[in-house]
Amino acid sequence: MSNVLNKILGTIGIVDEEEQAEKVEKQVEEMEEELNFEDIRETKGKIVSIKSKTITPRIVVKNPQTLGEDIQDLIDELKVKNIVIMNIADAEKNIARRLLDAVSGAVYALECSLQKVDNERGIYLITPKGVEIENELKNIFSKSDIFSME
Repeated sequence: MSNVLNKILGTIGIVDEEEQAEKVEKQVEEMEEELNFEDIRETKGKIVSIKSKTITPRIVVKNPQTLGEDIQDLIDELKVKNIVIMNIADAEKNIARRLLDAVSGAVYALECSLQKVDNERGIYLITPKGVEIENELKNIFSKSDIFSME
């Protein structure tokens, strides 16, 4: 009979506080036994090294004659971070100007650097971001005949 009375009092909200505390303690103990905290182990995350590909830039000499595939090949070399030496001496003057304009746009978009090596012969050095060329090397390029296609 006391169970019925306790249920009625519990529904109304009048319950013996000691009984309520005992019930809560029993429930907590049962839950701890179910979970068995001792079996839970700390797991350590594995450290995995991510190997980054180091791209070694190549030096590529291009002699573009047209605005089509020639200039596209040159820009593709810039995309893969290669150093490009562009010789537009043999191109017609009007086309050479347009080639230089196209390359200038690509240089800006790809954050490269465009430097004149020899303005008379139309030789330009295009380097990817992070590559610096010393003036001494530019002087060697301009005095050298390795870029003349005679």
